[in-house]
Amino acid sequence: MSGSLKLDIIGDIHGQLGALSALGASLGYEVNQGWDHPHGRLPVFLGDLTDRGPHSLEVAELVMGLVRRGRGLCLMGNHEYNLVAHWLKILPPRYDRPKKDNAATAADMAARPERWGEVLPFLRDLPICLELSGLRLIHAVAHVPSLEQV
Repeated sequence: MSGSLKLDIIGDIHGQLGALSALGASLGYEVNQGWDHPHGRLPVFLGDLTDRGPHSLEVAELVMGLVRRGRGLCLMGNHEYNLVAHWLKILPPRYDRPKKDNAATAADMAARPERWGEVLPFLRDLPICLELSGLRLIHAVAHVPSLEQV
């Protein structure tokens, strides 16, 4: 990545698609046209795309599309980690059942397995840290033993 990137750093969306769209528009993104920016800016999502809000899947799909098209960057947050660990049934600790914060999203995973089936591998493969020219971004903490399990 070039040191001349113009970034907008966005944290903890938690399934709030409407708020994310409003934020993107206020930052100058054409949110209804692929999140292009007239000045070539890129959104960087610091994780926690999911849980709490009603549109976890839609937010994750949006961000996945942006990242795959080179129109955004994204880190893994603890909520993505918990969903992936539940999906993979990581033991120990007990990820065979969802954590309280992930329960509604886990139920949605069961209700829409085809769409989540595309998103979960994307979430699993997100980096936990981005090192750019003069800038290091991380969601919270890099606990290597946990990450090695997913």
